[in-house]
Amino acid sequence: MTGKFLKRVIITALVLGFFSINLAETHASTTEENKKIEEVNEIAKSIDSNFEVTSIEDIETDRPKIEVNSEEELEALLEKMAVDSIQGEETSLTEQPSLIEKPLFSTLAYGSFTRKALVDALSTFRHVTYQYKTKNGKITSVTKIKGTYTGVYIFSFNQEFEDYSLSKNKKSINFIIKGYAFSGISFKGADFGIKYPQTWKYTHSPL
Repeated sequence: MTGKFLKRVIITALVLGFFSINLAETHASTTEENKKIEEVNEIAKSIDSNFEVTSIEDIETDRPKIEVNSEEELEALLEKMAVDSIQGEETSLTEQPSLIEKPLFSTLAYGSFTRKALVDALSTFRHVTYQYKTKNGKITSVTKIKGTYTGVYIFSFNQEFEDYSLSKNKKSINFIIKGYAFSGISFKGADFGIKYPQTWKYTHSPL
């Protein structure tokens, strides 16, 4: 066996060994991360079966990840998300002034209202904006309905469906907005996304 050939054999063995170690470490890391996500999923489902635990890449949010260091902290966080989604629709009152803009010489108007959310009740709000048309002092149609969080909030909101109906006198609008609250969370060194469905139902009178 020549010196050059032996040198090549040694280098090849070292390279193969390096890749084998890296593959083993990557597999171990992935397995450990999957275990943590399974643990989070079990905790979430024990609170409410509607929770969905996903990869962090599956959610689009500009909010920073929420750091959670214990199961107790995670449970408290998820309970806040669930309570806001379930109980926040019918019990909320207007907490900030409504905005109604009516351009001159036009039947098109812009409206918005803000309702208190139950997550961090002092400063977290649900904000709804919309456009509507009127005729003879009555609402004829509503478009561009959009719901968001505003104020100090820890979750983002992704809207998937919106609809409305009008009151009998055509002066009030019954809104329904569906989507999900979502956030990036870091738990015991693993990053993941979590989603929870929401349904917002509000009646607003711009006239």
